[in-house]
Amino acid sequence: MSVLSGSQILVVEDNEELQGILADFFDVKKAEADFASNGDLGLSLALSHAFDAIILDVMMPKKDGMQVARELRLKGCTTPILMLTALNGKSDLLTGFDSGVDDFLTKPFQFPELEARLSALI
Repeated sequence: MSVLSGSQILVVEDNEELQGILADFFDVKKAEADFASNGDLGLSLALSHAFDAIILDVMMPKKDGMQVARELRLKGCTTPILMLTALNGKSDLLTGFDSGVDDFLTKPFQFPELEARLSALI
């Protein structure tokens, strides 16, 4: 049985194709996933519902992932955040950790690694 089974995951990602792939992955793992396609919606969902983990894309409309992470932490949200990024420069990692991100996963990623990182955070 997957560690993710029964967990509530918020995915804040503007790529609809990736949303669909992640939705299928979480279905298989018996996890509940909610999706937001921009930073504003992701922020409001994260603050109004209890999630076990938040997957946050860096590059998004309205608010980027770094802004969302920073605002969540300022508002007292302690939910673990896994940042998905196509950027893998050291400065992005440092900015992310400074913003309150718990871990990073570089796109493209493998699902076993996604599952392992989420399981560790939860």
